[in-house]
Amino acid sequence: MKIIYCHHANRDTKGGMNENNGLTHLGKRDARFTAKLFHAAAQKEKFTAIYTADNFRCRLTAKMINKYLNLPIIIDNRLNEQDYKNNESWLETQARTRACLTDIIAGAGNDDAVICVTSGLNVAAFIQLAFDLEITENAARIGVPACCPLIFNFDKNTKKS
Repeated sequence: MKIIYCHHANRDTKGGMNENNGLTHLGKRDARFTAKLFHAAAQKEKFTAIYTADNFRCRLTAKMINKYLNLPIIIDNRLNEQDYKNNESWLETQARTRACLTDIIAGAGNDDAVICVTSGLNVAAFIQLAFDLEITENAARIGVPACCPLIFNFDKNTKKS
């Protein structure tokens, strides 16, 4: 199966950074372009769902990507960015995201492909699971460009990429 990580589109931070940020004009343009890429990929891929974090910029990006796919959009809080307000540790963030991905793999067929729209830092958990790496407080906080799709292949039976 394939899990395609997709960083949300460029956020509008005019009112400060928070979970209610919308998208900039450039972000909306990028999301429309990414939607067209996924539409073209749908000729070869069996897309079954779009999973998204529960913040406005991720939900809006997922909705825009879904324009041509007409897939169910599943909001999963485990894809949310690190919860600094509640003192969530980096280790807890990675574990939460990884648990979400493990559940997605368990519920999918080997030929399925899902799209996960989330924030940039969460890509660490995708990489760790794909390469069977341990989660650690010392894991790099990797940045990813907006609307950047990264494909991770998993064998459903082994959960290995």
